[in-house]
Amino acid sequence: MKSFTRAQWTVAGIVPASLGLLLIPFCGMAFECGCTWLWVGAAAHCNIHQPGPPDCPWCAHGAVAGTVATLGIGACQLLLAFLTLKRTASPVLACVVGVAALLPAGLFFAWLTRLLGL
Repeated sequence: MKSFTRAQWTVAGIVPASLGLLLIPFCGMAFECGCTWLWVGAAAHCNIHQPGPPDCPWCAHGAVAGTVATLGIGACQLLLAFLTLKRTASPVLACVVGVAALLPAGLFFAWLTRLLGL
């Protein structure tokens, strides 16, 4: 079994870190729920903390919708990053592709969440 190379470890560290940093503000953008950057409150201003609808589907159903969306987005990011690394051998390009993949993958999972009515 081959061990990870330094480039693979770099991608495996940076891409999930970007997900951790960018997912909550993306949630706020996708659902207009009030979620924002980690350093200014994260989900503290999300509409799930206010009585009545609408409620952010990823925050309100965190164990279901939020976890599935997070894992799905992260899997898409890592898949595209590692495919890029395999084809180009450039960890910088692989990281850029992996981080950028959050937007289309996030939009897909936000659409899927709305489609399922969560």
